[in-house]
Amino acid sequence: TVVAVFLGSRPSAGYAVEVSGTKPAGKTLIVEWSEHTPKPGTVSAQVITSPSHLVSIPKFTGEITFRKVER
Repeated sequence: TVVAVFLGSRPSAGYAVEVSGTKPAGKTLIVEWSEHTPKPGTVSAQVITSPSHLVSIPKFTGEITFRKVER
């Protein structure tokens, strides 16, 4: 099974997304992910980016849900 998180367009470099883990919850698998943003005052390229993270996990046939985890 492959799970993916796509953030869509962001206004500059320095944004990232990370799939941090999975947790079974009965017949559902919860995919936990977090968004990383540039720190205030950081110099970064002014270019539109589209952060994404794809992860291969052991086969899962039930429902898969996604939960954003604040850092």
